[in-house]
Amino acid sequence: MAAKRPPIVLVRKSDDSARAKSALWQKLDAGLRKAAPDTLSLLNPGASPHYLAWLTTVGNEVGVTMHPAIIDTYRAHDGADNSSGIFALLPGQSAANEMPWLSLPQIEEELPGFRSAGYDSEGGVRKLLPVAAQNGDVLYVAMETAELGFFDGKTAEAKSLGVTLPDFLATIERAIDEGRIGEAGDGLEFVAAPAPAGAATPGGSPAQRLLAAFIEQEQLLIEGKPSKQLIADVDKVLAAKKSAAKRAAALLDVFDDHDEIEDVFIDDDALEAAIKDLG
Repeated sequence: MAAKRPPIVLVRKSDDSARAKSALWQKLDAGLRKAAPDTLSLLNPGASPHYLAWLTTVGNEVGVTMHPAIIDTYRAHDGADNSSGIFALLPGQSAANEMPWLSLPQIEEELPGFRSAGYDSEGGVRKLLPVAAQNGDVLYVAMETAELGFFDGKTAEAKSLGVTLPDFLATIERAIDEGRIGEAGDGLEFVAAPAPAGAATPGGSPAQRLLAAFIEQEQLLIEGKPSKQLIADVDKVLAAKKSAAKRAAALLDVFDDHDEIEDVFIDDDALEAAIKDLG
C-alpha cells in the first residue's frame, strides 16, 4: 500500500509590513492615479526590505537617523523609470525638475562619487542623500532634516531649495485635494484649480492675475493678500515697454522690495512665460 501523501495546504502570504505604504502616500498615489496616470505608471514599486534596511544603515554610518519621510517615500516608490516623478513639481529649479528620480540601488552607486565632490570640507556632504542626478548635477535630501537641495556639478556648490521633503509632499497633497495636479508631456505640473460651476471668469489687473496665479501654484509665498502698493508696483513693471526678460528681472526686484512676500520660487524663465501669456 502506497504511503499516504500529506495534504496540500495553501498558505496566503501576508503583506510585508516593511513595505506597506504610509497613509500619505496611499492618498498621493490615489490622486496621481486619477490626475496623472501616465506619470504614476513610471514610478517604481516600493523598495525591497533589504534596501530599506540599507537606507537606515547609511544614516547610522554617518551618525544620523534617516528622516521618516525619506524612508516612507522609498517604501512607496523606489525611484522612477527615467522620470523625475514627483520632483517635477519642485518650485523654481528647472534642472532639478528634469532629473530622473533615483532608485536605492542607483543611489548606492552614486554615493561614492557624490561624496567625493568635496564642496564641504567638514564632511557634511556625507549626511546628504542624492535622490536625482543628471550630468553631474544632483538633487539631494538631508538625511536628518529632509531638507531638499541642489548641487551644481559645474561649480561644486550646494544650495538649499528652502523646502523639506515633508512640506513638499504636503504641498502636493493639498494640490491634489484642490484639483491642481495635472500632466504635461514631460511629467507632472501644477494647474489652475477648476472653477466652481457658474463662477465668473477671473478678472482684475494684469498684476492681480499674475500674482494670483503664482500664489495659487505656491510659487509665491505671501503674508495675507497682495497689498495695493504691491499690485501697483507690479502693474507698473508689466506696463513698461521693455522685453519680457527685462520685465521679469524687474519683477524679481519688486518682490525683493516688499516685506509681505515671504519667499519666491519663480525663476526668470517662468516669469517671462507668464508675462508673455498676459499678452
